[in-house]
Amino acid sequence: MTLYPLAYPRQTIKDDILRVGCDPRAVSIFALKSDIVPIYIHDVKPAMANIIKQEMLSQKGDAVVHHGSVSCEVPTTDIILLGSFSVLRNFVNKLRTHPYPTLMELTSQLEKLLNHLQRPVTTQTSPHGRVLSYENPLIMGILNVTPDSFFDGGKYLSPDEALRRAETMIEEGADILDIGGESTRPGSDPISIEEELQRTLPIITAIRNHFSIPISIDTTKAEVARRAVEAGADIINDISGMTFDKAMPEVLAQTQALGIIGHIKGTPKDMQHHAVYENVLRELIEHFATRIETLTQFKIRRENLIIDPCLGFGKTPEHNLTLLKHTSAFCCFGLPVLIGASRKSTIGKILSPDNPLPPDQRLYGTLGAHFFAWMEGASIVRVHDVRPHNDLRKTLLAIKNERLSAEK
Repeated sequence: MTLYPLAYPRQTIKDDILRVGCDPRAVSIFALKSDIVPIYIHDVKPAMANIIKQEMLSQKGDAVVHHGSVSCEVPTTDIILLGSFSVLRNFVNKLRTHPYPTLMELTSQLEKLLNHLQRPVTTQTSPHGRVLSYENPLIMGILNVTPDSFFDGGKYLSPDEALRRAETMIEEGADILDIGGESTRPGSDPISIEEELQRTLPIITAIRNHFSIPISIDTTKAEVARRAVEAGADIINDISGMTFDKAMPEVLAQTQALGIIGHIKGTPKDMQHHAVYENVLRELIEHFATRIETLTQFKIRRENLIIDPCLGFGKTPEHNLTLLKHTSAFCCFGLPVLIGASRKSTIGKILSPDNPLPPDQRLYGTLGAHFFAWMEGASIVRVHDVRPHNDLRKTLLAIKNERLSAEK
């Protein structure tokens, strides 16, 4: 049984509730009742679905089921629960009175989901003591020290060039720097551990000697990740979800670094030949649930993890649009969600379907995609262009908070 939210609750309602003049202690109570939270449930037998619908109705909510479910004309049905947090909490309590295993499983999963949505991770601390706060959206600046990345390949190959670029991104408002030494563009070939270390370690060391900004190492190799953390990196960003190198979970556990769990089908060399899904959103939710469970068995702290759907990695443009539209679904784990649409080919195809725009003409489309992701609950966006995203963030926060802000 797979559950995930279809919409993220609006946060600004709390400000409006306070404005009315109620007791501040009651804000959280009113907020629970203020917004419908659609919850999608996959593959339920009609008999159970009918009970679920009746119990939701009894709590002044509702449940969308297949039209043939009531008469049991279909073998299974998906369900969308429609209710506020308050209604859903009451629904969970009502389900506990039923002895059926399916409903007991649903009760357990739904309770975990509601807990994750209402009590998400708000801060993370790296092994070096640097703190990431998710009170406001964060900007991860991309720094590829590669000759062949699809947009900035070859620009920052020397440590001096890379350090100047890092300084510029920090001045422009970056909260994290993501250092990559191996291109993962479609069709790219892997490089050796030694070459990746030669590319990445000098710049990580140089940045750490000059700046305290959190650093992420973008790698699928355990040895590169380990050496990078020893040199001062705080985050291991693995597009494979720690699956390409079987030693990666152990490195993550030993270093206690923050870990970005990605998703890819195949390898960068052939991933676009594997972009086939029955339901891309559900399959990615199930992937992350499995990876989180597996990684925590290695004594990795769950609250140290970050979710990244990895747009474009074994996904078609249509898949990418689905994942962007449902960014909020990935909040079901109560962990920070990272979205990286920066200048990717899907943006070029959105802007000009018949003649896709090249990477250097995809900035405005990137801003649109990342703005939507932020509004749907993403905590981090991974970008090539820091200043425009910082301007976007300032505007978003000024509107949300109804005040001009001196924050970066």
